[in-house]
Order: sequence, then C-alpha cells, then structure tokens
Amino acid sequence: MVGLADVLSRQGEYGEAVAALERGLEALPDGEAAANALGRLLAAAPDSTVRDGTRALELALSLYQRRPVVAHGETVAMALAELGRCDEAAARQQELLAVAERANAVELAAELQEALALYTAGPPCRPPVAGTR
Repeated sequence: MVGLADVLSRQGEYGEAVAALERGLEALPDGEAAANALGRLLAAAPDSTVRDGTRALELALSLYQRRPVVAHGETVAMALAELGRCDEAAARQQELLAVAERANAVELAAELQEALALYTAGPPCRPPVAGTR
C-alpha cells in the first residue's frame, strides 16, 4: 500500500493516498512502513484538508516507542510541528540530528538540519512536504 500511496501522492491525490494507507493498516495493523508513511502524510501533505496532526502524532509516537529509529522520530517532529508545538519539534529534531552526525550520515543530517531550521524559526513551523522515508 505504501507504493500505491506514493504514486497517488505524486499525482496530487492525497485523500486517496491516505485511504490506501489506512486500508494497509487495517490489513496489517503493525505495518511500520504504512504507519510511518501515513503519519508523514497526515503531518505534511501539501493539501491541508488531509492534514491531521493529532492522528499523525499518535501514529508516530506509537511507532517510535516500538522502534526508536530516526525515520520514526522525524515523523514525531513533523507531527509536533503540524500541531504548532515548534519547541518540542525542534528539540526532537535536534536529538535526531545528533544521532545522524554521530553516524556520519551526511545527507540525512543535512535534511534534518533543514527541517530543524524551520522548527526553530517558531510558529508557524509546519513541516516540509511529506516524503515516505
């Protein structure tokens, strides 16, 4: 379902992408890829009518608690930013940036730094447009 949602998002069909990911989660409730993609889409879809920061945060926190990896933590920060909780989003993003820098993940660190700058600028600090990483 993640692949289908990605195609739908690229075509601007964000509502359909959300629906596809929701169906994927119904079929596989512990599916990390679908849950993370859905969280990102709900936090940062270019179409504000499909954004739902509260649901995005619920999904992201659940994922991060199960498996605390950078991608899940980044989704938490995106959801916090969507909810206007810029300081919390920035703090989370800073932690993730430190992890990426320690791992010498240069490209990832650059992406995280870009979002961190947005979050530290303060309200509004909506996250960058969703990706499916």
